[in-house]
Amino acid sequence: MSRRVEIQIDELVLDGFNWRERYAIGEAIEREITRLFASDRLQGLRTAAHIDAGVFKAASAKPQVVGTEAARAIHRGIRQ
Repeated sequence: MSRRVEIQIDELVLDGFNWRERYAIGEAIEREITRLFASDRLQGLRTAAHIDAGVFKAASAKPQVVGTEAARAIHRGIRQ
């Protein structure tokens, strides 16, 4: 049986990051979310109006790292 999960991110606030990195961060989030939910049993999911994906130091964080960590925070927030 195939199950489908739809995740809609209405707003992603990237305060302090170079605007040129926005797509790389978004793509990293999409890749990690896809990976996490592909290996998940999809039980115990919830709807969340707001999930805090964490705080990163913009000057030192690479877009891939920020996106991956944000996706993991989103996954944890939906799993709670």
